[in-house]
Amino acid sequence: MHFSPEAAMTKATATDSSPQSAESPPSEVEQFAAVAAPIWPAYVIAASICLWLAWRTLPPAYLAGWAAVYAVFMSSRGLIFRHYHSLTHLERIAGEPLWKRRFTLVMLVYGVLQSLLIAVAIPWLPLGSNFLMTWLIFFSCVLVTTVMPLSDVNLRVYIGVTLVPTSVAWLFVQMDYSWLISLGLVAAVAVFLKGGRARLASMGQTWRLATQLAESNALLRRSNVSRTRMVMEASHDLRQPAHALGMMVERLRHATPGPDFEARVGDIESGIFSLSDMLNELMEFSRLDLGEYVPRLEPVNLALMLQEIDRRFFAVAQHKGLAWSVRSLPVWVDSDPWLLRRVINNLVSNALKYTSAGGVEIGCIREGDEVTVFVEDTGPGIAPEHHARVFIEYVRLHNSEADEKGMGIGLAFARRATDALGHHLRLKSAIGKGTRMSVGMHLRAPPAGLPVASPDGKGATTPVLAGRLVLLLENDPMLRKSMGEVLASWEMKVQAFGSVEALDASLRLSGATVPDIILVDLHLDGDANGLQAVARIRAYFGSTSDGHHDGRLQALPIPAILLTGDLSPGIEEQASAMQARVAYKPLRPSRLKSMVGEEIAKATGLRCDDALIRRPGTGFKA
Repeated sequence: MHFSPEAAMTKATATDSSPQSAESPPSEVEQFAAVAAPIWPAYVIAASICLWLAWRTLPPAYLAGWAAVYAVFMSSRGLIFRHYHSLTHLERIAGEPLWKRRFTLVMLVYGVLQSLLIAVAIPWLPLGSNFLMTWLIFFSCVLVTTVMPLSDVNLRVYIGVTLVPTSVAWLFVQMDYSWLISLGLVAAVAVFLKGGRARLASMGQTWRLATQLAESNALLRRSNVSRTRMVMEASHDLRQPAHALGMMVERLRHATPGPDFEARVGDIESGIFSLSDMLNELMEFSRLDLGEYVPRLEPVNLALMLQEIDRRFFAVAQHKGLAWSVRSLPVWVDSDPWLLRRVINNLVSNALKYTSAGGVEIGCIREGDEVTVFVEDTGPGIAPEHHARVFIEYVRLHNSEADEKGMGIGLAFARRATDALGHHLRLKSAIGKGTRMSVGMHLRAPPAGLPVASPDGKGATTPVLAGRLVLLLENDPMLRKSMGEVLASWEMKVQAFGSVEALDASLRLSGATVPDIILVDLHLDGDANGLQAVARIRAYFGSTSDGHHDGRLQALPIPAILLTGDLSPGIEEQASAMQARVAYKPLRPSRLKSMVGEEIAKATGLRCDDALIRRPGTGFKA
């Protein structure tokens, strides 16, 4: 795949930052500035009215000095707001605390200037002028409280330096009951503060909701861009193994039995596995990316999981001539076994892919209540400036050894999976010094009552598939035939049906036998559903013992595996509610064999781990 990390990084950066910057709602300071900046004419008109009312009462020199100071204030205020509006959104957000203090100071100076004119003039003015000036102060407080509250401090400062001096000034007015007006203004202080705080709380809630909406929109946009890139990359990458398979099949047409024939069959099998791995990787990343997979934490035997890793990758390391070491500890962790297995698989696969000489080591380190699984290789290493980029989907660093396979989403999946699990994914690497990837997890005590198989498999009972009856329900004739042949090659007895109607007809026949396991496709012909078929089969065999079957009543439901390529949310929950297991297509035969053995073992009480149905692992050291 010829994919530019630089282009991907540019796309990712633009996708991550631009939408957020464009869509994020204005902050409290930005809202204040948007409302307060354009109303400067109201400030000038109010000041002009106050000067006109006080012109014949206060000394002209005092009024001229006040007007000059007020003019300087308005000019400075204009420059401050102009500078603020010249900043970018990110610059405003970064300097928000500073700008909040500056605007609070602006309101303080404005309130003091109002008081120096109105509070000083009120005791000497006629009653009509007093009421008009008081109304101007009252209106300005209403404006600050309802339209442009900035902060609780701003409210207290402005209302305190305007209403309180005005209230005191009314005590000196030569008028009966002027003290009632003074008292009313003091009460107005409490009312304005309460109303302003309620307004601030409402604006804060609105801003938080708007922020969440903006973040959701940005996430949706990133997801759409990511999905588009996924389709583009997948269409390219998946064509390669498909094209190779076509060429291999054409070569096979003209091959004769012998070593060369077997080698070509092996090449086809390798191509199929490569195609299957890519599809699985895409499916798993999509489910995690869309939030359709909710991690289920449970006790995980780390030794057995690493044994499985050893069995899966030992042959790959041996084929490349690499040293291979797996060292484990008899510990349990809290994790989602499916996600954790995929994470470690991805780390080991990357290590083997990028290492051409030397070896790969997998091990465990216990520190207090945490255990760390590490994967260390002697590959080319990753430069420090590229450490963050390797976790971006579809980004692959240029490396000739690794350019043949993969889609560049393995480490991105590992990052998202470990974040979802609450684990710690760490990277340590340098050019020429190899790479060490590690996952830190919390330890837990072994669960009580569970049979524990030793890491090397000794002392465990191997479930016998030979002679077991499997009921297969698959509407695709080619897939039904091939699956039936694979199951038969495991010496299992197979009853295969293409429809629910054919199954019903068979069940009505005398001598029908309880199957040991049910394999069923989710989407059957018509409106038929695989889960409904499982319920019908279980109901039939568990309802009576009247001779229509062998008379066994199951303590547990008949084991069932639901085969599907459908990634719709809710399928796993529905299957889990029916105690059925979900297996996503494409599925390797070895994995299907393992799952069949596990489900039969659970139903019959045999002790089993995933490896015991396959060949014993080699190179594993507990």
